[in-house]
Amino acid sequence: MSFRYDGSGIATVYDESRALADDVRELWALVIREHLAGEAVRRVLDLGCGTGRFSALLGEVLSARVVGVDSSADMLGRALAKPELARVRFVRAAAEALPLRAGAVDLVFTNLAYHHFADGPRALAECARVLAAGARLVLLTPTQETLASFLWMRFFPGAEAIDRRRMPARGGPRRDARRRDGRLRLSLAPRPVDLRSLASPARERQGGCTSIARHRYQQATER
Repeated sequence: MSFRYDGSGIATVYDESRALADDVRELWALVIREHLAGEAVRRVLDLGCGTGRFSALLGEVLSARVVGVDSSADMLGRALAKPELARVRFVRAAAEALPLRAGAVDLVFTNLAYHHFADGPRALAECARVLAAGARLVLLTPTQETLASFLWMRFFPGAEAIDRRRMPARGGPRRDARRRDGRLRLSLAPRPVDLRSLASPARERQGGCTSIARHRYQQATER
């Protein structure tokens, strides 16, 4: 199940609820440096980049050139309007048909986007194609197994049911990566959750919350 961002209005409020606070940004920078220590990363694909909230960080932390790819014109429009992202090249394309040559990048980074891909296995095949030999795909996503661990789900049981239909089982991406004949190095992790973002009114228009009736959302936030 994929959500259509274009025309939904979410692009106008996305950064309000998903912006990286300074301390969270520093934590992400530390994790990225430690995870990729010793690897030569000069070219990065930020796949499912949305409004580009990780694009600049990836470029700064890794001293790399960044290409941001997303299928949503509305989200990319927001990214293109940010002065701090002037050095990032943004391209509108589907994850299943990347407009990059084989071996073009040293890292594919995708955060909270895998469940939006129309065809996950095909998207992974494209990642394997555009990655240089021995390069890595870092995939951060909730899975069906991790949803119950998110504290906010206790207040939105309807959202958990919706996300169980949208999110992959943990073994799915790993299995599909193995089918790439060893050409895809996959780092799979659950998405870190910034609980402070849940306080934003914009939250009700994102994720599984988009399908919850407004009065039920308000009841949950008042608990």
